[in-house]
Amino acid sequence: MGLLEKYLNYESICGYTVRYELETGNMVEFSLQRRNFPHLIGLHKLKDIDIIRRFNNPNDKVVNSGYIISWIKSGKITEEEIINSCEFDSIKERYNCFSDDIIQTLIYTDIIVDFNSEVVNSILKAKCMLFYNNDDLYYHLSIGQDDKGEYYAESFFIREDNAYIRKQKTIKVRQITIIDKTGDIYFQESFS
Repeated sequence: MGLLEKYLNYESICGYTVRYELETGNMVEFSLQRRNFPHLIGLHKLKDIDIIRRFNNPNDKVVNSGYIISWIKSGKITEEEIINSCEFDSIKERYNCFSDDIIQTLIYTDIIVDFNSEVVNSILKAKCMLFYNNDDLYYHLSIGQDDKGEYYAESFFIREDNAYIRKQKTIKVRQITIIDKTGDIYFQESFS
C-alpha cells in the first residue's frame, strides 16, 4: 500500500469516535482525526525532506498537517520520496504496518489510563495507551489530549519489547462504542 493509499485507507475511519466505559466506571473517548495522519505514520521523523522540516518547525505558519495531506493527495510528496529518505529506517516498520485494520485492532483492546511517559523516558504526551502483542511485536496507539481537553490518536508505533506497557496500570474495558461520522453507533460491545 503506497502513501496515498495509506492516507485514503485512514481517511475512511477519520471522524469516528471511540468511547470506552472502563471497569472503574470512568469513560475515555477519543476521535480519529485527519490532521493526525502525518504523525501517526511517522513522517515527522523524516527530517531530511524539506517539506517535513518545515512541518516540524513550530514557527512555520503555512506547513501544517493539512498542508502535508494536500501534498500527499496531489502527489507532491510521494512514496518514493518517503522510502528514499535517509531517515526511513527509523519509521519503516511503523510506516509499512500502518492501516485502518491495525488501528481497529488496537481500538479493541484494554487500555492504560494515566500513561506515565517518565517510566520509559519518552517525550510522548499520551494520557492513555492502547496496545496489543502479535508475533513478538508490540503495537501501540497513544492517545493524547489537546488544549481543549479532547482526546485524539497521537502516535502509532511498534516495538519488540513491552517497555511502554511494563510498569503501567492496564484497565479492563467494560464496553466499547464506536460512533461514526454521522453520530450514529457503528459498533458496540460489552465485556464481562
